[in-house]
Amino acid sequence: MLTKHAFNIDTAFVSRETPSLATCIARLNEDAGLSSDRKRDLVSGLTRISEALGKDPAQIPADPTWLQPRIAALSPARLGVTPKKFANIVSNAKAALAQSGITPKRTRSLADLRPEWRRLWEALLASKNHTLTRGLGRFIRFLDINDVAPDDVCLAHIDNYREALVCNALRKDPAESTIQALYAWNRAARLLPVWPKITLVAPKRSRNYVLPTADLPASLTAEITTLLARLADPDPLDPESYRRALAPDTVDSRRGQLLRFASALILSGLKPSDLSGLIDLVTPAHLEQGLRWILARQGDQLSPSLSNMCLCLRMVARHVVRLSDDDQARVEKIFSKLIKPQRRGMTAKNRDRLRSIDEDNLVRLYTLPDCLWARAAVLQQPYKAALIAEEAIAIAILFYCPIRRKNLSQLHLERDFQRLGKGRVLLQISESRAKNGIAPCFELPSYLVEWINRHVAHRAGLLCPAGTPFLFPKRHGSAPIIGGQLGSRISARIRKETGLAINSHLFRHLSAREILREKPGYYEVVRRILGHSETSTTYAAYVGFEADDATRLLADVINRQRGKDK
Repeated sequence: MLTKHAFNIDTAFVSRETPSLATCIARLNEDAGLSSDRKRDLVSGLTRISEALGKDPAQIPADPTWLQPRIAALSPARLGVTPKKFANIVSNAKAALAQSGITPKRTRSLADLRPEWRRLWEALLASKNHTLTRGLGRFIRFLDINDVAPDDVCLAHIDNYREALVCNALRKDPAESTIQALYAWNRAARLLPVWPKITLVAPKRSRNYVLPTADLPASLTAEITTLLARLADPDPLDPESYRRALAPDTVDSRRGQLLRFASALILSGLKPSDLSGLIDLVTPAHLEQGLRWILARQGDQLSPSLSNMCLCLRMVARHVVRLSDDDQARVEKIFSKLIKPQRRGMTAKNRDRLRSIDEDNLVRLYTLPDCLWARAAVLQQPYKAALIAEEAIAIAILFYCPIRRKNLSQLHLERDFQRLGKGRVLLQISESRAKNGIAPCFELPSYLVEWINRHVAHRAGLLCPAGTPFLFPKRHGSAPIIGGQLGSRISARIRKETGLAINSHLFRHLSAREILREKPGYYEVVRRILGHSETSTTYAAYVGFEADDATRLLADVINRQRGKDK
């Protein structure tokens, strides 16, 4: 019989010999070489980090690799301190670890560089390009310490630099700091005559493996094109057709899934000539070979994208091609292992994020657009002020109109906003652009209408050309901003200002929660607001909100009964 040993999962990969922050604090208190003020600051840095992580210093290993991602996840706003104060806390913690012997002390400054590096550093300072000095200062020191000459720098040194940051520094994002150093090096090589003419090529971060269409068999791509046309415009008299047309985004998704799987088969060793048509994608041997290749790329981990690809391939196997009964049974067995069952309800991650938005955080969130708008009004930097105003409007719209991210990013000032007179404005997404063909309509509050009018009147020349019809445009004005970019800006702004981890889609869940708390049982109202096609979908997603309230109601009943017995 196996014996289970209790151990701390959180520090399972930290060496047992690693001292704790409590040990470092003790060393600092015993360090006679420190002044009382410096000792107080260093101890305070470690203590405040411990408080921010919600642990006793004795429970926290003094291991930079363990500490770095956890400190990076902290938010100054969530801790109730300013970004500058938080930076001072982290700086003191770094110095405390170095003073305690955990990380190496800075043994030389930029003024102590060898002549060849000092000459380059002085050229950087003379350029007065702060982007270059911020990106290259630590990298130059790293190269100098490790006896790397300027003319010998190569991409391998970038990799070594990143590993050194991970192991020895409490950097917020070592990977991002490394990329900044690489880009700054290349800019310096272009801008400064004295800089070595060495270009460091950044490694590709994309995991895309789709081959160009020209590299795929023409007969296969022709069949894919024909299938997609049927999905986009089904024949109502064809018994094999879908009952209704798929949305354009869904058709594009199916195209990508089929092209990716065909590419995976070729990259896994099949000859292009082996893929003459759709049937060759889903024959059992080919299907298994392609899926094993994709799984190997993912570390043998299942993923939603792989599950969705299998759904597409299963559709092909069932409704498009003709497999033998035995082959159909084999591919169905493969699909049953990789297709995830349809999720009902909200994910645990989203529920945890919603629970973190308590009453105090809710007030901070709801007042955030007003704070941003007021800040933009007095900011002396017009471009930055316009960006902040744009984000304030986007967040405010999501409060009153919990639409999907893509619909938000593509809002058109004439098409999607109906002006009814006397300041009344309705926002309505057309049915053709709504996910389920259901177009909810929202009336905007008067203050938000005024914000939009003022912002559009003053943004020309800053964010886009005059006359741009999109509320959130790309800078050239001919197209709307990409939904993912706008969503990232919204999430980053909320995290910076409130410390909350909220993406644009979570506003939909938040709206449902607040309605059901105020009006229990109003699932049909929530369905209409969110544009769900079935009330059952709404109920499955949000029934837990009332469950939380029900447990509190039960506790209230019990407590009242207990009070009667006293």
